Amino acid sequence: MKNLLINNEKIKDLIDLKIDNWNYPTSTNCYAYALGLDIPFNEISKHAYRVGCFSEDYLNKKNIDVYSLDIEDALLYDFYCLGLKGEEVDPNYNIKRNDNSFLISLFTGINDFHFLRKNKYDNLWYHKKGYISMPRNKDDDGAFIINPEDAFFIYYNYVKTYKLEYKSRR
Repeated sequence: MKNLLINNEKIKDLIDLKIDNWNYPTSTNCYAYALGLDIPFNEISKHAYRVGCFSEDYLNKKNIDVYSLDIEDALLYDFYCLGLKGEEVDPNYNIKRNDNSFLISLFTGINDFHFLRKNKYDNLWYHKKGYISMPRNKDDDGAFIINPEDAFFIYYNYVKTYKLEYKSRR
């Protein structure tokens, strides 16, 4: 059964790395924000914005249940299906403003995940808490997030940072 309501090529074209004016704060989560997808979850998929949602159809054709995979493997398949070239980098890696790449950091908790995305313009890390908030640049202690390894989140621990390259049409 098909999961995605629109194809990955269309989704990839909708990546927009804005910080302000997030239009759908109650229909997107931290994963949507990290990937720059300000699209309501019900317009994407029945499982939208769970890690693996963008690769589920691809993996089903290979008889692989994406939700049985480790979160990092499912994430890499999502990158692949969205046409994002991903590589692990140091969280202090600097991206030039005109570069078509961005950084996201993965955090995990008990049966859960959290993502941050680095803003090229102020070098702070931003995140969105579930489906209830606008993007922000402070951790759970209220400190600005300069390095995700040092950020404090009550339910999550830092795992790694990825540099993602994409072709922007904007």
